[in-house]
Amino acid sequence: MRENILLTRDLGDVFDSILEIYKTIEQDRNRRNSDKELKDICLEYMQETSRIYRYDLPRESDRVDFSDPLKQWSYMFVYTLRHVDLVSYALDATSDIGILKDSDACCSPTVCMIGGGPGSDVLGLSIHLREHGHTAPMSSRLHVLDKYTEWQGTWQLFHQHLPERFNLAIPEMKYHAFDFEDNDLSLEHQEIVKSSNIVTMIKSLSPVAAWLRTRKKLNRDGVETDDCTSVFEWHSVFSILKHMKPGAFLLYIDNRTGPQRRILMDALECFDFEILYDHVLDGRQFLSNSVFSVSARVFMIEFGYNPCTVAGINEVILLKKKPYSENFVDVDSILDS
Repeated sequence: MRENILLTRDLGDVFDSILEIYKTIEQDRNRRNSDKELKDICLEYMQETSRIYRYDLPRESDRVDFSDPLKQWSYMFVYTLRHVDLVSYALDATSDIGILKDSDACCSPTVCMIGGGPGSDVLGLSIHLREHGHTAPMSSRLHVLDKYTEWQGTWQLFHQHLPERFNLAIPEMKYHAFDFEDNDLSLEHQEIVKSSNIVTMIKSLSPVAAWLRTRKKLNRDGVETDDCTSVFEWHSVFSILKHMKPGAFLLYIDNRTGPQRRILMDALECFDFEILYDHVLDGRQFLSNSVFSVSARVFMIEFGYNPCTVAGINEVILLKKKPYSENFVDVDSILDS
């Protein structure tokens, strides 16, 4: 648990803004005289989301369809505040060796968020930068690669309700359709990754792990096998790491259980990365109730549901890419095969 007045205010305002989205949706539904109670729908989605994401996605088919704005909001209610806190926590822990030591990354960051639909990544980054005196607006080159580009509408609504200090710091974000299941990066995606000095993967490898549980493994000749190295299984993860430019930072946060970490670490063996921060958070790292405003606490009581506040299942790693070394695996031959 971190005690910081500015952080407490920021997190509280982020959560209040999430609740404002609900009020906007509620007003719209009331105008359209919708039959089913909005609260009941969202409560059902919250329970579903918590069941699926509490540990690891057991099956790829369990992935939530985030084309539905109500499922988006339900996910945000449960997890966004926790993820924002985890991002700022990891960045704060590396403040003496991380992005604050890179003038481009801290003054005008170009960010690529893999699976960053709700905007948690950039909010956590914004809090970190402002707490360390960097108040200038971020670069307009903020990109989200996500399976569900419908998140853009929800983010725009979220952005409208955020306090001015967030609005001024975070310009428009561009959303691009991307799914790890496609197992490749388009030329457009490659250019986005290449131009970014910060790449984030916040809970984005859990779906990859679930997908791989049901996917037939193939060797280099395209023959099914039970003994297949990871190089040929998660091509798109390798592609992201390959196209990151020298000096770029990668922020990874996911569950500490499951194969997500192995997927990342196996991929890293082919590249020249320096591990700046590798830490498992236990149940003692939790969000204090002090971050919630009085109105937020009333809302939670009336709703009968609370957001996730415990980080015991999360693993945080911050990585920095060094210049490519010829002594490492020939990744081009692997990815092009």
